[in-house]
Amino acid sequence: MAGAGEWERGALPGDGEDREACLAFLEGLRLSGESRVFPWGLDPRASGLALWEPYRQARDRVERYAEDPQEPGCRVDWLIWDPRARWLALGLLRPALPSSCPRFASRRCPLMTGSGAEPSHPECNYWASEGFSGRVPGLELNPEWQRFDCHRHYRLFQCHLVLEELAASLGAGWTLQVLCREARQRALVLEYAALTSRPDWFVCL
Repeated sequence: MAGAGEWERGALPGDGEDREACLAFLEGLRLSGESRVFPWGLDPRASGLALWEPYRQARDRVERYAEDPQEPGCRVDWLIWDPRARWLALGLLRPALPSSCPRFASRRCPLMTGSGAEPSHPECNYWASEGFSGRVPGLELNPEWQRFDCHRHYRLFQCHLVLEELAASLGAGWTLQVLCREARQRALVLEYAALTSRPDWFVCL
């Protein structure tokens, strides 16, 4: 394995226990075709492939503001890439559902200014990202109905948009894989998937 270098904004998990659990899971994962696993920002040296730098670039196109302050970045546990099939998978060991957007929780969400929020930036980096409306056509942020989809599904929301951007840059299809240990987690994954343009590409493991 070769190191991935500097991964700013907490974009990769640093918890040792999580890494051990992830390693145990990946060792039992069955891969098809020419698929290769890329865990924790590491590119398999023997494969001659480099995926984490394109991931960082895609993540920054979706998430990075032109000016500070920045928010913590999308954190993933593994990527799987099949160069022949042109298919990409992003994996989450702990989906943290329901989750919480830090800007929304601290009343700094730029989409909630009419509800008394004091935004940190003029616009939300995710909602302003290229192709956003086509990727999540069913997403709502509706104070009147207490429906805050991007807040409620924040981790999936982050990972989905970064994965879409990375797959588009590679000219690939994609799957978002989530290890669901509870029925409630599975229900929330499927609930978010239904808001997207490709609900069948979300997989509960």
